[in-house]
Formats: sequence, structure tokens, C-alpha cells
Amino acid sequence: PDLGLRAVEHSPFGNFQVIDFLGANSPTVGEGIQALSRYFHMIHPNLRLSTARDGALHTVRAHSVTSAGQAFALAMVLRRFSHITGGWAPTRVTLCRDPTRDPALAERLFGPQIEWAQAADCAWLTDAIWQRPIPNADPRLAQMLARHAEAVGPPPSALEGRVRTTLDRLLPSGHADIDHVAPQLGMSRRTLQRRLMPSCGATWSMSA
Repeated sequence: PDLGLRAVEHSPFGNFQVIDFLGANSPTVGEGIQALSRYFHMIHPNLRLSTARDGALHTVRAHSVTSAGQAFALAMVLRRFSHITGGWAPTRVTLCRDPTRDPALAERLFGPQIEWAQAADCAWLTDAIWQRPIPNADPRLAQMLARHAEAVGPPPSALEGRVRTTLDRLLPSGHADIDHVAPQLGMSRRTLQRRLMPSCGATWSMSA
């Protein structure tokens, strides 16, 4: 159950390519996290970040179809930005999952203020951390990387994410086609085609 979090700890900077360098070349921690929130789907189509204000604090929330995916995404962001700006810990972290088997692993990734089995995977950062400058950032490079990320396209819809997840699950059985996916999602073949048509065009029909 802790494999994803251990992967974060052992994932070198640059492993996520555009995402890593886009964040590292933003002027501040907050601007870097907001940049990642716009393009986080480049890591995986089912991963998403959102940011908000909560009084005097800033929140970073991870979204995925699984609690493991959410914990991975949140840990990755906190670990990356803490590492490149001298080390810090969130004021508070909530996670949907149960406690890790190794408490030290969780503290290294999320800090000491962790609340387990909660409704969301979210971290609260002080304004001082949010405004902390990122050393050696190159805003012009960040703009170039953002343009590249824009060219990749928008994040998938919620339905597309469910389809992708179902396809991943069915691939090993050789049944990754619309006739098997549609019932898994509780709809007919024709309904699924119609709902995907605005974003996917004829692609699904051709591949099914």
C-alpha cells in the first residue's frame, strides 16, 4: 500500500520532465504549484490538482479516481517544492488513506501534522511558504514550458478518465473495447459513443 509513496521518495528531479522544470522555474512556490495545477494531467490523465485560499492559508488538493493516486500526487508536489526551496512542512495535511506502515516515510513526505482517513487529500501552506522564492528560477523558460504544455491539450473529462481507467483494467484480458467498457460504466454502447463524441470525435469508434 505504500509503494506509490516510496516511488515519490526515490523519483529524481526531472523524472516528470516538463512538469518538474515548469515548477522549478516559476518565481515562487505558490506560482509553481498553480502552474502544475493547470498541467498536472500530463503526468497521468486521472491526476489533478486544485488550489484555494482558506483564511490566511493556501490549500493544495489532489484529485484522482483512487486514494493512492491522490496521496501520490500530493506527496510529489510537496516533496518537489520543499526540496528545491530549502525544506519546509505544511501546517496541516489530510489524507483519505489509512496510515502508512512506516510512519517515518509519511513524515518525510507530508510533515508531522497528518490526519488519516479524511474526506480529501489536502495540504495547508502558510503565506510565507506560498510566497517563498524559488532559487535560480528562469521565468522566461517557465513561459516556454507553459506554451509546450498548452500544446499537449486540455485535461480529459471525468468520463474520459473513467474510460481510461476501465481500459487499463481490461487490457490484460484482451477485452478493451467499447462492448466491454460500456457495461462497466453502466451505459449502452450507443450512449457511451454519444457522450464521448464532443471530446473524442470518431476516435473511439475507429479503435473499437
